[in-house]
Formats: sequence, C-alpha cells, structure tokens
Amino acid sequence: VGLRTLSRPDLDRICARARCTILSSVSNRYLDAYVLSESSLFVYPYMVVLKTCGTTTLLRCVAVLIELGRKIGLEIDWLGYNRKNFSFPGDQMFPHGSFHQEMEYLYSHRNLCERLNGNGYTLGPVTSDHWFVFVADHTKRYAEDNDTDRVLNIMMFDIDETVAKKFYYDQYEARIGPDETEEEATKRISMEQTKSAGIDQLVPGASIDPRAFEPCGYSMNAILFRSYS
Repeated sequence: VGLRTLSRPDLDRICARARCTILSSVSNRYLDAYVLSESSLFVYPYMVVLKTCGTTTLLRCVAVLIELGRKIGLEIDWLGYNRKNFSFPGDQMFPHGSFHQEMEYLYSHRNLCERLNGNGYTLGPVTSDHWFVFVADHTKRYAEDNDTDRVLNIMMFDIDETVAKKFYYDQYEARIGPDETEEEATKRISMEQTKSAGIDQLVPGASIDPRAFEPCGYSMNAILFRSYS
C-alpha cells in the first residue's frame, strides 16, 4: 500500500541521491526498515523517514521523493528536516555547507514550495551545541488528540574507551570455522555487538536488524508494531 509499493530500484534511487546504499532490511505489517551504509530508512504506507550521517546529501532526495510519490498518486503534505550543528561543517557537500544554504536549497524546489510553506528554526545557543529545524506542513488535522507521533533523539558524546571497544570489529572472532562466509561473519559479529552493548535489552520484543562496520562502527534498526528505533 502507498509508499511501500515502491520498488527496490526506486528506493536505491532515493538513497543514491543521498550518497548512501541499502545494506539490509526487516519488515512487519506496518513498515519496512532498511539499514543503510550511513544510517536508516523507514518506509510506511504514507510516510518516509530517512536518517543519514557523515557527508551524505540528504536534502537532494526531496525532488525524487515528490516525483515517486506522484507516480503512485500521492502528494506531499508534510516535510521535516532537522540536524545538530556539524562538528566538521567544512567537510560537508552541497547543499549542506550551512543551514542558510540548506534553506535556500529547499526554497528552490518549486514542486515543494507551491504546496508547502516551510520555515527554518534554530533551537539552542548559537555559540554552543544547537539544533536546526525546518518544517513545511500542509497536514489537515481534524482533532488535536489524533496527533500521536513522538520522536525521541538521544545524542551521546565522549564515549568511554572500554565501552567503545565493544564496537570494534577486531574484538570479535573473525571467522568460526572454514565454512563461515564473510557475510555470515558480519551478521554474527553484528548480533554479538548488539548483545555485548545491551542494545537488545533496550528494545525487548522488537525485530532487530544490526550491522557492524570495520574497523569500528555499529548501526541498527528495530521495529515493534508501528514504532522504530
């Protein structure tokens, strides 16, 4: 139904615009969750959540998302974009050189601006850690109590070295036996990292799709009913 009917080539095209790729996926009756080379993609029938990191170009997906939505009879009603101030802004690629540049890029989308009137905001002190937010909203809400979407973002810095070691690939046995393939080893190490860090206990009952990276790094998606982590 809806956006979940988009083909894998369509999803690959979206990710290519953001300079990332799909690595694995897990699904239930409510949504499809994809682990990306740089974070996550969640596809609901009428909503897409795309999270990226590093030097990806997330906003370049907007035009493709609008186009693909129209192909299946959908029009965009809401667009939200938010991020923390960059630690290394000089490393970012266009249009992510600054929040001002990002806003100009969004305002340049005729198909977006003709339908949605968005605004940008800065939350927090500009001389320290702060958060940038852009929201364009055309959603019709018939009652205040039917808006039940909630998102919690937790960002952690200066991780303890002993904890960080749990996410180093070489802390785990590379191969178990001669018949284990590289892909099988990655899946095993990914799950071992999940259990070692206690992440599986944070989402009891959820379907977990973890991914370990070399030499260090970890990502995961977890879905339970309509919720994702």
